[in-house]
Amino acid sequence: MILVIGEDEDAILYFRTRAEISLTRKITEGPTIYQGSLGPENIAFAAVGPSAMLAGIQVDALIRELSPYLVVSIGGAASLNDTLKQGDIFIADRIYQHGIDYTADGESEYGQIPGRAAFFSSSTSLNGSAETAAYANGGRYIERGYLLSSDHSFTKKEDFESLKKRHYASTTRLSAFDHIGGGIALACSLHECSLLTIRIIAYVAGNEEEALRKRITTLEAMPDLGRILTSMLLNSERM
Repeated sequence: MILVIGEDEDAILYFRTRAEISLTRKITEGPTIYQGSLGPENIAFAAVGPSAMLAGIQVDALIRELSPYLVVSIGGAASLNDTLKQGDIFIADRIYQHGIDYTADGESEYGQIPGRAAFFSSSTSLNGSAETAAYANGGRYIERGYLLSSDHSFTKKEDFESLKKRHYASTTRLSAFDHIGGGIALACSLHECSLLTIRIIAYVAGNEEEALRKRITTLEAMPDLGRILTSMLLNSERM
């Protein structure tokens, strides 16, 4: 089974309308699960809330319940570089977590949970398949890079630049920012479940006008993400 995760119900609405949903249910104190099929695959959809911490808890429960072999994380993100513009597609090769600081132990890096890696790595082959499908779909610029995830809300470009300078100066491919990717990646890592993280750039960090439209931009782009995922499913027996 493939599990598709969005931040809210709107993020997964397009996917739900294109899949053949055979069962809708709610797990105790958790999100509503929509189960069915898309192409040759059994698939489930769920919205986990606008928080990395909450997303981690929710996805942990969903993986325990559904035992997916792949989690697909979809939604919007902010661009942190000069090449990604509003409406572009971003595929995360790595995911870093902001706000976790155990560096005082002399062993951990910033963002690293003791005993875990300093960042979460995605499957090179899986991301390559997503990139190929995205180019085949056409119409949008596509970039692969590193995603920074945090429960803290940053609104000004200088805030992002200061954060990158303090903690990620040597991480040259840090390209996008969101609020749920880190929690999802942690849950997948703990369960050794494959993860594909694909985002629409909803706004460029520091652009207040674009930030006001970020929800609309993300929703308008969901059909393209849906076509990318469908193409991957139809062209692979098992991703």
